[in-house]
Formats: sequence, structure tokens, C-alpha cells
Amino acid sequence: MCSSCAKRLETKIENAYEDFRLQPNNYLQGSIAAIVFSIPGILVTFILFLLGRIAGASGLIYFYLSQKGYVWAKGKMNKIGVLIISLISLVYTAVGVYLSYIAVIIKEVLKLPEIKGYPIFEIVKLSFESVKEPEVKKELLTNIYLSLFLCGICILINMIQLLKSTGKVKIKKA
Repeated sequence: MCSSCAKRLETKIENAYEDFRLQPNNYLQGSIAAIVFSIPGILVTFILFLLGRIAGASGLIYFYLSQKGYVWAKGKMNKIGVLIISLISLVYTAVGVYLSYIAVIIKEVLKLPEIKGYPIFEIVKLSFESVKEPEVKKELLTNIYLSLFLCGICILINMIQLLKSTGKVKIKKA
């Protein structure tokens, strides 16, 4: 490569790096979009729960949806952005398991003949209260911990890959 071509290429790389550095962070917008985009993942967690599968596998879906929302809102994809996506995924995993567990309890309560005629609000309230019982609480926490562990593995693998792809471009001057 001739020296003028190399200089042009170096200038283009420096300009691209400077453009990235000057790009607004948009952490707040990215976070909000990541939170909103992750909501459908709760449905996946619920379906896995109904199938008797470990809902922790949905952690990968939360990570993917969070990432899509964050990028859609033009959040800056750097180490902080990856951390935001990962934390949102972990929180949604715990919330998704909790809500799915409540939904399964509601489904089982609705099967009881003595519940016929009760308002759905009362059934939902009863289901939330049943989670406070020691045995139910222990089972719920076990499910949450197991899901967080599996989700953490998925997130860690994806986080490493994402961090590798968002590394800084180093420019060495000749």
C-alpha cells in the first residue's frame, strides 16, 4: 500500500473512532427501551414453566430482547451498555419466574370446584398471598436461584462475545 493510501485509511479510521467517541451515550433511552422490549420474554418464561422446563433458558431471550431494545434506542454499545443489558436481563429473569409462578398457582386454583364464582381479583390476591407460605416461598426461591444461575451463564457467554465486538479500535501510527 502506498503511503498516501495508508494515510487516507488512517484518517478514515481516526475519524470513525472520533465519531464513535462523540456519539451520545443514550444510556437512559437505551435502558428504557431494553426494559420495554424484554416484556414479551415473560411469556416465554411462563410457557417454559407450564411445560415443566427450567425457565432459566429464557434468560438468553431476555438478553437478546434487551439488546435489541437498547440498540433500537441508539444506546451506546460499550462496556456500560453491555452491563445495562445484562442487569436488565437478570432482573427480568427473577421477575419473569415470579410472575410465571403466580400464574401457575392461579391456573391450579381455578381448577378447584370451590373457587367457582369467586372474582378473578380475589383469586389473584389469594395466589400472591400463597407465595408467602414457607414451603411455597422456598420452592419459588429455588426456581428463581436456578433460573438466575442458568441465565447468568447465558448472559456471561453473550456478554463476553458482545464485549469482544465492542472493543476499542487501536490506531498505531507508523
